[in-house]
Amino acid sequence: VLYTGVLIYFPYDETGKERYTRITGPLIQYIGGEWVSSDRIPQACKKAIVIAEDSDFYNHSGISIESIRSSFEYNRKQGRIISGASTISQQFIKNAFLNRKKTYIRKVREALGAILFNLLFSKDQQLTWYLNVVEFGPRVYGLQAGSNYYFKKDASRLSIRECATLATFLPRPVLFSRGYKSGHTPIA
Repeated sequence: VLYTGVLIYFPYDETGKERYTRITGPLIQYIGGEWVSSDRIPQACKKAIVIAEDSDFYNHSGISIESIRSSFEYNRKQGRIISGASTISQQFIKNAFLNRKKTYIRKVREALGAILFNLLFSKDQQLTWYLNVVEFGPRVYGLQAGSNYYFKKDASRLSIRECATLATFLPRPVLFSRGYKSGHTPIA
């Protein structure tokens, strides 16, 4: 299935407070952008990201009701929102269209967007979009940017170890990036 498009979105800078403009999408690759098409993303990267971020990715409809239920219970016991239970689809919607504030209203918007995203795009397309907008460090958005920033190579040439390394950054990309670049691995 061929799909095209351009996404203009406003990711956060390294402080997590200010936004800037970023343009990506399948059409961008033809004008020298950092978009990585699905066929150029190493299988090791796809597998590492799915295992690290959403092991049930290929089986749900954009959201995981069980994860949401257990996350809600955990947050209720803690008295604040700590756990989000976001799927890859939800994370894409949050990264591309929503803010970082941890509120239940944002979670509802994220869930509705993820369901729609799941209806409109195949799982491979969803993963490709996600890997092209996800943050891997301060102002390092997308797999190609991450590959260039950490390994000085094209994303299509990433090794299994490099893919696994990038996947480990995703829970806290700015913090883990700083640790990696300084030779230390921070504890979450």
